[in-house]
Amino acid sequence: MTVCPSATGSPAEEGPLGSNGELDIRRITIMGPCGSGKSTLAARLASALEVPVLHLDSVNFKPYWVQRTPAEFQARLASVLPSTSSSSTGSGPRWVIDGNYTSQRAGFWPQTTLFIYVDLPLPLVSWRLLKRTVYRLWSGEAAFGVEGCVESFGMTFASKGSILLYFVQAYLLGAGKRERDMKMVADEVGARRSRGDVDVKSNTHSATTRFLMLKSTADVENCFQVITEASKKRI
Repeated sequence: MTVCPSATGSPAEEGPLGSNGELDIRRITIMGPCGSGKSTLAARLASALEVPVLHLDSVNFKPYWVQRTPAEFQARLASVLPSTSSSSTGSGPRWVIDGNYTSQRAGFWPQTTLFIYVDLPLPLVSWRLLKRTVYRLWSGEAAFGVEGCVESFGMTFASKGSILLYFVQAYLLGAGKRERDMKMVADEVGARRSRGDVDVKSNTHSATTRFLMLKSTADVENCFQVITEASKKRI
C-alpha cells in the first residue's frame, strides 16, 4: 500500500501510514475501475466503522437505467449525504463513499478526509467484472439496488451502454481514465497538503488528507486492517 501525498502522484511514502502521522478516517472516498472491488471494500469498511455507506451508482441511476442529469445528481447527493456544516459534532459526520464520478467531485471531494484508489492488476479486475456480469445476468439481481436496473444479454453484449464495452474503452484501450482519475486525486491531495490549513466549511484538515493506492489484494486487506485499527484508537 502506497501513501501519495504529492501533487504529482509519485509515491513518496511506503507502508500503511508513512511518516506523516495517523489517517483521518472520518470521511472516506474509494475509487477504481469497475470490477475492482471498491463497492465491496466500501461496504466492509462502513460495517466495521459503523458508519453509512453510499454507492454513487445508486445516486446516478434512476429506475430502469435512467441516468440523472448533473443537476439532479448534485441535488440527490446533497439530499442523502450528511453535510459537515449540519453536523452537531466537532469532527463532522462520518461516511464511506465509493465511485469515481470525477465530474461531480465538488459534491463530495471537499469533505473527504481519506482517498483510496483500488488499482488492482487489470487482468484480475477484468475477470472479476466478467464474473459479476454473468452472475447478474443469471440471477436477475438489480444493479446498485435500484429498481429495474437489471442487466440483459443484449444490453451487456450488444449495446453501446454495455459495462463490458465501457471497461474496455476506458481502461484497456489506453483511454487513460485510470491515470487521469489518479492524477486528479493526487493533485487535490497535494494542493491541500501544500496549504496545510483547515477548511472550516468542510471541517477537513488539509495537512492530514491522505491518498492510498492499493495495488494488490494484499494491499486491500492491509488497508482494511489499518483503518479498522485506527478506528479503535479513536474510541
